Amino acid sequence: MARLVAGFLSYPVTVCSETDVMRLERELRISLEERAMAASIYESIGGADAVAAAVDKFYDRVLGDPDLAPYFTGYAVSGIKRHQRACLTAALGGAELYEGRDMAAAHGHLGVTDEHFDRVVVHLVATLTDLNVPGDIIGEIGAKLAPLKPQIVSA
Repeated sequence: MARLVAGFLSYPVTVCSETDVMRLERELRISLEERAMAASIYESIGGADAVAAAVDKFYDRVLGDPDLAPYFTGYAVSGIKRHQRACLTAALGGAELYEGRDMAAAHGHLGVTDEHFDRVVVHLVATLTDLNVPGDIIGEIGAKLAPLKPQIVSA
């Protein structure tokens, strides 16, 4: 054990300058502020009950769309909804951790097109609007989810 510690201590150590420390503190503060904002989004829409209601209504819309419904043929929608609730909860700052596959692994084999991704977004916005989520909050939710598009679209 002493050799291990001595070996570890022999690695070169970089001392951070005051500027580096200030930059790291600023980045950490921004990260914490983003997390607080995300938590407020989750809380502001009503938490777990609201996410569950939104996911149910959202999938009613998506499964009723003749262009999107075929993507779900042969899949247990209850499991997809469970993953969607966990994913949204995590993305919006709730306490639940998303432990599913990453978006590319989950969607890559489906051949999702840009057009179909955009239709899903339209259904999400309509769902949130129907649930009286304010437009600015819908925009914040969209900003959290938009970066996922390149991982989901594969055709």
